[in-house]
Amino acid sequence: KNITLNKKAAFRKKATTMILCIETNEKFFSTADAAEKLRQKFPKVNRDGIKRVLSGKQSSSGGLHFKRVNIKEL
Repeated sequence: KNITLNKKAAFRKKATTMILCIETNEKFFSTADAAEKLRQKFPKVNRDGIKRVLSGKQSSSGGLHFKRVNIKEL
């Protein structure tokens, strides 16, 4: 398949980062994984909210803050 350079760069960046929940200090590989595990304690957390927090469009999801961290920094 013909994959653009932008898509390749985005995939490489995603593959080298994890999602960190600042309040719980838990790390996740995907937004779906984070939402599924955190929803047990924080019912208002959802996948789309986490995506908006990571993109900077929203400050928190369900009262929790998230950021991407490099796997090498862990």
